[in-house]
Amino acid sequence: MNSVLVYDGSFKGLLTAVYRVFDQNLKSVRISRKGRSTPDIFSEQVLVETNPQEALKVWKALRLKAGSSGADRIYRAFLSELKGAENCILEYVKTAYGVEQFNAQDSGYSCIKNINHAAAMVTRSEERSFEVIGRSMNNHGNKWIRVAPDFNVVPLIAKRLQVSEGDRPWVIYDTKRNYGFRNTSSGLEPVYESHVMEMDTSPEVETRVVYTS
Repeated sequence: MNSVLVYDGSFKGLLTAVYRVFDQNLKSVRISRKGRSTPDIFSEQVLVETNPQEALKVWKALRLKAGSSGADRIYRAFLSELKGAENCILEYVKTAYGVEQFNAQDSGYSCIKNINHAAAMVTRSEERSFEVIGRSMNNHGNKWIRVAPDFNVVPLIAKRLQVSEGDRPWVIYDTKRNYGFRNTSSGLEPVYESHVMEMDTSPEVETRVVYTS
Protein backbone atom coordinates (compact mmCIF):
# COMPACT_ATOMS: atom_id res chain seq x y z
CA MET A 1 0.00 0.00 0.00
CA ASN A 2 1.17 3.52 -0.76
CA SER A 3 1.98 5.84 2.13
CA VAL A 4 1.16 9.53 2.39
CA LEU A 5 3.17 11.38 5.02
CA VAL A 6 1.14 14.36 6.21
CA TYR A 7 3.16 17.19 7.78
CA ASP A 8 2.08 20.37 9.54
CA GLY A 9 2.98 22.82 6.77
CA SER A 10 6.23 24.06 8.30
CA PHE A 11 9.63 23.66 6.68
CA LYS A 12 10.86 21.71 9.69
CA GLY A 13 7.81 19.49 9.34
CA LEU A 14 8.64 18.81 5.70
CA LEU A 15 12.26 17.98 6.54
CA THR A 16 11.03 15.63 9.27
CA ALA A 17 8.89 13.83 6.69
CA VAL A 18 11.90 13.54 4.37
CA TYR A 19 13.90 12.09 7.27
CA ARG A 20 11.21 9.45 7.87
CA VAL A 21 11.31 8.39 4.21
CA PHE A 22 15.01 7.61 4.45
CA ASP A 23 15.01 6.34 8.03
CA GLN A 24 12.19 3.87 7.37
CA ASN A 25 13.32 3.14 3.80
CA LEU A 26 9.87 3.98 2.45
CA LYS A 27 9.41 3.31 -1.26
CA SER A 28 5.88 4.07 -2.46
CA VAL A 29 5.46 7.31 -0.57
CA ARG A 30 4.20 10.85 -1.06
CA ILE A 31 4.41 13.89 1.20
CA SER A 32 1.42 16.18 1.64
CA ARG A 33 0.73 19.31 3.66
CA LYS A 34 -1.95 18.99 6.33
CA GLY A 35 -5.28 20.14 4.93
CA ARG A 36 -4.31 19.38 1.34
CA SER A 37 -4.18 15.61 1.51
CA THR A 38 -7.11 13.74 -0.03
CA PRO A 39 -7.66 10.27 1.48
CA ASP A 40 -8.14 7.31 -0.84
CA ILE A 41 -8.54 3.57 -0.32
CA PHE A 42 -5.18 2.79 -1.90
CA SER A 43 -3.10 4.96 0.44
CA GLU A 44 -2.33 4.96 4.12
CA GLN A 45 -2.09 8.41 5.64
CA VAL A 46 0.54 8.85 8.34
CA LEU A 47 0.63 12.05 10.39
CA VAL A 48 4.22 13.17 10.88
CA GLU A 49 4.97 15.05 14.09
CA THR A 50 7.62 17.71 13.53
CA ASN A 51 10.95 16.77 15.09
CA PRO A 52 13.49 19.64 15.08
CA GLN A 53 16.43 17.27 15.59
CA GLU A 54 15.49 15.09 12.63
CA ALA A 55 14.82 18.17 10.51
CA LEU A 56 18.25 19.58 11.40
CA LYS A 57 19.95 16.34 10.37
CA VAL A 58 18.32 16.53 6.94
CA TRP A 59 19.17 20.21 6.57
CA LYS A 60 22.83 19.69 7.45
CA ALA A 61 23.03 16.73 5.08
CA LEU A 62 21.48 18.80 2.29
CA ARG A 63 23.93 21.65 2.76
CA LEU A 64 26.76 19.13 2.69
CA LYS A 65 25.60 17.41 -0.51
CA ALA A 66 23.94 20.23 -2.47
CA GLY A 67 25.90 23.15 -1.03
CA SER A 68 24.50 26.20 0.74
CA SER A 69 23.08 27.61 -2.51
CA GLY A 70 21.36 24.34 -3.38
CA ALA A 71 19.86 24.09 0.10
CA ASP A 72 18.70 27.70 -0.13
CA ARG A 73 16.92 26.94 -3.41
CA ILE A 74 15.14 24.02 -1.75
CA TYR A 75 13.90 26.36 0.99
CA ARG A 76 12.73 28.89 -1.57
CA ALA A 77 10.97 26.16 -3.57
CA PHE A 78 9.16 25.22 -0.36
CA LEU A 79 8.11 28.86 0.09
CA SER A 80 6.64 28.83 -3.43
CA GLU A 81 3.78 26.66 -2.09
CA LEU A 82 3.38 25.27 -5.60
CA LYS A 83 1.40 22.06 -5.96
CA GLY A 84 3.70 19.07 -5.70
CA ALA A 85 6.61 21.07 -4.29
CA GLU A 86 7.04 18.69 -1.35
CA ASN A 87 7.44 15.63 -3.55
CA CYS A 88 9.71 17.49 -5.93
CA ILE A 89 11.91 18.33 -2.93
CA LEU A 90 11.86 14.69 -1.84
CA GLU A 91 12.90 13.60 -5.33
CA TYR A 92 15.64 16.24 -5.29
CA VAL A 93 17.05 14.82 -2.05
CA LYS A 94 16.87 11.27 -3.39
CA THR A 95 18.68 12.37 -6.54
CA ALA A 96 21.36 14.20 -4.55
CA TYR A 97 22.17 11.09 -2.56
CA GLY A 98 21.75 8.73 -5.49
CA VAL A 99 24.77 10.03 -7.39
CA GLU A 100 28.41 10.30 -6.38
CA GLN A 101 28.92 13.84 -7.66
CA PHE A 102 25.80 15.98 -7.34
CA ASN A 103 25.43 19.12 -9.43
CA ALA A 104 22.70 21.45 -8.17
CA GLN A 105 22.56 23.10 -11.61
CA ASP A 106 22.11 19.90 -13.62
CA SER A 107 18.89 20.55 -15.55
CA GLY A 108 19.00 17.00 -16.89
CA TYR A 109 17.03 15.99 -13.82
CA SER A 110 13.46 17.29 -13.84
CA CYS A 111 13.38 17.66 -10.06
CA ILE A 112 16.47 19.89 -10.08
CA LYS A 113 15.10 21.95 -12.97
CA ASN A 114 11.74 22.39 -11.22
CA ILE A 115 13.31 23.30 -7.87
CA ASN A 116 15.55 25.91 -9.47
CA HIS A 117 12.62 27.33 -11.46
CA ALA A 118 10.42 27.62 -8.37
CA ALA A 119 13.26 29.16 -6.36
CA ALA A 120 13.85 31.74 -9.09
CA MET A 121 10.16 32.77 -9.06
CA VAL A 122 10.26 33.19 -5.29
CA THR A 123 13.44 35.25 -5.53
CA ARG A 124 11.87 37.60 -8.08
CA SER A 125 8.81 38.03 -5.86
CA GLU A 126 11.06 38.69 -2.87
CA GLU A 127 13.03 41.37 -4.72
CA ARG A 128 9.90 43.16 -5.96
CA SER A 129 8.30 43.08 -2.52
CA PHE A 130 11.44 44.20 -0.70
CA GLU A 131 11.94 47.14 -3.05
CA VAL A 132 8.38 48.43 -2.64
CA ILE A 133 8.33 47.87 1.12
CA GLY A 134 11.70 49.52 1.63
CA ARG A 135 10.62 52.54 -0.41
CA SER A 136 7.42 52.84 1.62
CA MET A 137 9.28 52.66 4.91
CA ASN A 138 11.89 55.22 3.86
CA ASN A 139 9.66 57.69 2.02
CA HIS A 140 6.52 57.53 4.12
CA GLY A 141 7.78 56.28 7.46
CA ASN A 142 5.43 53.31 7.49
CA LYS A 143 6.13 50.91 10.34
CA TRP A 144 3.11 48.64 9.93
CA ILE A 145 2.99 47.04 6.52
CA ARG A 146 0.46 44.64 5.03
CA VAL A 147 1.52 42.58 2.03
CA ALA A 148 -0.20 39.99 -0.16
CA PRO A 149 2.57 38.37 -2.23
CA ASP A 150 2.01 35.51 -4.65
CA PHE A 151 4.55 33.42 -2.76
CA ASN A 152 5.37 33.04 0.92
CA VAL A 153 8.26 35.51 0.87
CA VAL A 154 7.62 37.26 4.20
CA PRO A 155 10.27 35.20 6.07
CA LEU A 156 12.86 36.24 3.48
CA ILE A 157 11.83 39.90 3.55
CA ALA A 158 11.71 40.04 7.35
CA LYS A 159 15.31 38.83 7.62
CA ARG A 160 16.46 41.44 5.11
CA LEU A 161 14.53 44.21 6.85
CA GLN A 162 16.09 43.16 10.13
CA VAL A 163 19.45 44.06 8.62
CA SER A 164 18.46 47.25 6.79
CA GLU A 165 15.84 48.53 9.26
CA GLY A 166 16.92 46.76 12.43
CA ASP A 167 17.28 49.95 14.46
CA ARG A 168 13.55 50.72 14.55
CA PRO A 169 10.34 48.80 15.28
CA TRP A 170 8.18 47.58 12.40
CA VAL A 171 5.62 44.92 11.57
CA ILE A 172 5.20 43.14 8.24
CA TYR A 173 2.05 41.06 7.85
CA ASP A 174 0.96 38.72 5.05
CA THR A 175 -2.80 39.09 4.58
CA LYS A 176 -3.00 36.00 2.36
CA ARG A 177 -1.40 33.69 4.90
CA ASN A 178 -2.46 35.49 8.08
CA TYR A 179 0.93 35.76 9.71
CA GLY A 180 3.96 38.01 9.77
CA PHE A 181 6.88 39.27 11.81
CA ARG A 182 7.54 42.07 14.25
CA ASN A 183 10.98 43.60 14.75
CA THR A 184 11.81 44.18 18.41
CA SER A 185 14.91 44.92 20.45
CA SER A 186 15.27 41.18 21.08
CA GLY A 187 14.90 40.19 17.41
CA LEU A 188 12.14 38.96 15.10
CA GLU A 189 8.91 37.75 16.67
CA PRO A 190 6.05 36.00 14.83
CA VAL A 191 2.76 37.86 14.46
CA TYR A 192 -0.58 36.14 13.92
CA GLU A 193 -4.14 37.21 13.20
CA SER A 194 -5.04 37.77 16.86
CA HIS A 195 -2.13 40.20 17.22
CA VAL A 196 -3.26 42.08 14.13
CA MET A 197 -6.75 42.56 15.53
CA GLU A 198 -5.21 44.11 18.63
CA MET A 199 -2.94 46.36 16.55
CA ASP A 200 -5.85 47.55 14.41
CA THR A 201 -7.47 49.08 17.49
CA SER A 202 -4.26 50.61 18.83
CA PRO A 203 -3.73 54.38 18.44
CA GLU A 204 -0.01 53.69 17.97
CA VAL A 205 -0.53 51.92 14.65
CA GLU A 206 0.71 54.09 11.80
CA THR A 207 -0.21 54.27 8.12
CA ARG A 208 -0.41 50.90 6.41
CA VAL A 209 0.51 49.98 2.88
CA VAL A 210 -0.68 46.91 1.03
CA TYR A 211 1.62 45.37 -1.56
CA THR A 212 0.49 42.61 -3.89
CA SER A 213 3.11 40.98 -6.10
